[in-house]
Amino acid sequence: MQDSYSVKRFTLTGGLRYERVESYLPAQSSPPSKYFPDSPRSFTAVHNSPLWHTAGPRLAAIYDVDGGKTAIKFSAGR
Repeated sequence: MQDSYSVKRFTLTGGLRYERVESYLPAQSSPPSKYFPDSPRSFTAVHNSPLWHTAGPRLAAIYDVDGGKTAIKFSAGR
């Protein structure tokens, strides 16, 4: 979602973004090592660890200094 509000040369923009972060590790294996010849290493696949659902807010402000090419801008977000 995003919306902006303007008054003369000043513009304020706010937004909210939905974020989903999912991790994945494929199944892995390796041959026995030199120091542990009797123990091959194998790991099963790992899904959804972590699985995060968050909201990312954003804010931006722009001031047009001279009505042309010069502007002061500020933005922040999570």
